[in-house]
Amino acid sequence: MNRTLLAGLILICAGLLSACGRSAITPRAHTATPVPELNVTRPPATARPSPTAIAVEATSTPTPVPPTNTFTPTATPTLTPSPVVTRVRPSPTSSGPLSVAVYVASCRRAPAPGKPGNVVVQISIEATGGNGEFHYFNEGVESPTKFIDITWERGTRLIGNVRVVTGDGQSLKKEYDIPTGELICQ
Repeated sequence: MNRTLLAGLILICAGLLSACGRSAITPRAHTATPVPELNVTRPPATARPSPTAIAVEATSTPTPVPPTNTFTPTATPTLTPSPVVTRVRPSPTSSGPLSVAVYVASCRRAPAPGKPGNVVVQISIEATGGNGEFHYFNEGVESPTKFIDITWERGTRLIGNVRVVTGDGQSLKKEYDIPTGELICQ
């Protein structure tokens, strides 16, 4: 750029700054202005304060304010925790992998109106292995025992599945297929 153009730009900037009330040549120094602090003073805790007893002062040095609420306990409460009783059921160690078999334990006649050939087939779920603690499920529904009664129509195949879960986390599903026409029902 040529010098004339540069000198012209400087003069324009200086004129704009002076129009704004600022000097382009002399920077202003910043000085700290003290701000008065507010301190609240209160009467001692033993006297009941009146509405006019609180005064507000503007000072330049902080004045420590004594605590107004002092608590002195007259009696220390004693808390005695109640005992927590946790019963841990002993879990025998695993005796190996889980094995499941399904047998027909019994069959009895159970005629119903419109279904004279109904029978109740009782299956037995025999499980070994795991830790000896077994939970029995037939078609997803838990049974309290290994014996499960199923009402079915004689002469048709009874097909379903059981699942056994052990206390040590093993699980095994087994399908059964029972031809009810071959059963001798009492």
